[in-house]
Amino acid sequence: MLAIRLSFLVALLVAVVHAIAAYGSDAALLVAARNLLWWQCASALAGALIAASTWPFLRKRAQWVALAISPTLIVGLEISAWLVAGNFHHSLGSVLRLLAFGGAFLLPAALLFAFTRRPLQLRWMTPLQIALLVAALLLQWTISPKADEPGDRPDLALIVIDAVQVRALGHMGAPLEPSPRLDALARTGWTSDAGFSAAATSIPGHAAILFGLDVLQHRAPTNDFDLPQDLPLSLAGRLREQGYTTMGFCQNPLVSSRSGFARGFDVWWNWGEQAWLNQPAPVAMLQWPAAYLWSRASHGDRVTLTARAALPSARGPLFTFIQLLYTHHPYVDGDGWATAQRIAEIESLIEAGAISNRTSYAANEVASLYAAYLGSVAYSDRLVGEMVDLLSS
Repeated sequence: MLAIRLSFLVALLVAVVHAIAAYGSDAALLVAARNLLWWQCASALAGALIAASTWPFLRKRAQWVALAISPTLIVGLEISAWLVAGNFHHSLGSVLRLLAFGGAFLLPAALLFAFTRRPLQLRWMTPLQIALLVAALLLQWTISPKADEPGDRPDLALIVIDAVQVRALGHMGAPLEPSPRLDALARTGWTSDAGFSAAATSIPGHAAILFGLDVLQHRAPTNDFDLPQDLPLSLAGRLREQGYTTMGFCQNPLVSSRSGFARGFDVWWNWGEQAWLNQPAPVAMLQWPAAYLWSRASHGDRVTLTARAALPSARGPLFTFIQLLYTHHPYVDGDGWATAQRIAEIESLIEAGAISNRTSYAANEVASLYAAYLGSVAYSDRLVGEMVDLLSS
């Protein structure tokens, strides 16, 4: 009885929060309230089906136990998955979702009555309370907030291309103009010739970009460090609190969920976390032939292929983060696997110490490296153009 009374108060509270969020254009409150409503309804339906199917065979106390099992289980699993994803920073969302434990008991009772036509002893509810509850539930669907109006907020995209030198871009004077799409963006947008890097390696550099913190603040000075759990919200996290759908597609295996970069993203895909080398040794050995053939057939653009498949499913304003690594050695240009093999031979000489920044080496080797590098810039530029076209559509 107490649980049902509390669930009634929870439903009213969620409705009030939803109304305040909608009329105040507070997208964070709005998303939290709508997520809570969704899980209330899903757990309510499941609970009603379980209880309705077992009702004739159970005693009164067991009937209410059956009614409670499904919503508690479903909401509990949802909260567990949410916590495992690392979203501890959204305290408001955690409070509202925990309230689902109480609110999920109310709708099953109503649906159960609809299925079984058995009296559920609703004498504790006055007609006024029932009317308020119905109004609260209807409010969840009928309200139309300004935050969700089409065109109210633009879609946003952040595209990072690893290891691109200024002199490799056409609008900055590169030979052969390998970057026509980036050059076109530069002509129609804003550029700067004063660039400062927070770090020269992947994890600290990308942490500065996505979290807006320098190395001393995010405390991950090299690629040997993961991002601390107590960092403030990332760019993706802040946008998600404002109602954006956030998607990240990353080719750099270091910029991964294990390093802490998936925080704030609704969808996160990292090539390194899908690669066969990331599997246990026996599994990797079995997967290697297929992985080898797939890498040759797909020309290495799995990041953009995945993004093309996932982006059409986004709803509402969209923030997309795309990270490309093709301009990092061995400078694969999508069609130049033979060139890549030759570059790998040169790289092995570098790693062995036969070639270094303080060693003079053949000009033709330098020319081969630079030509392959410009080819990878051109390939990355083409992929950026395809993604810009997709996002624009």
